[in-house]
Amino acid sequence: MACLYEAFPCLHDRGLLLAKMQETDLGQLHKITSDPEIYRFIPPFLYNKSKGNLLAAIRNLGGRDFDKRKKLVLGVYLDSEPGKLIALAQVFDYRKRSKSVTIGYMVERSHWSRGIATSIIALLKDYLLTLEDILVLEAYVLRSNDHSFKALEANGFIRLDEDARVEGWGFDGETAAYHYQL
Repeated sequence: MACLYEAFPCLHDRGLLLAKMQETDLGQLHKITSDPEIYRFIPPFLYNKSKGNLLAAIRNLGGRDFDKRKKLVLGVYLDSEPGKLIALAQVFDYRKRSKSVTIGYMVERSHWSRGIATSIIALLKDYLLTLEDILVLEAYVLRSNDHSFKALEANGFIRLDEDARVEGWGFDGETAAYHYQL
């Protein structure tokens, strides 16, 4: 059995490909990370960064950050448009003792309400729970983000805490915690 940071994954199912981002994704990444509507629901990870900063992020997320076991960020592509980045899938906050990680995602607005988030969560869940060092998945969602609640619940996540406090998010008291355990 493999472990989380053993090899950078490439996941393919449900009409999606989750893989390492490439420098050619820069324009689409900039479009996603410059959209204030997306950042109404998530912390300011990559928000409104310059293209130079985003290019460095693409390199670091697929290299240094993974190698240092900090986070796993995958680009999300449709089978029908394999070269076009439409979303990001994130795995972070690995806790060895509890064998748990937090997952997240951000989907380009033109792809909202198409089941993309539900499919991303399913792919992450299916992959992560095959790893020997992961037993628990967590997600944090702003209470105003009904679509994410539905996507998580469709994948078997249970809402744990209506008033979750997530360090660094700046949304204290406005988030709910979700939990999935093998």
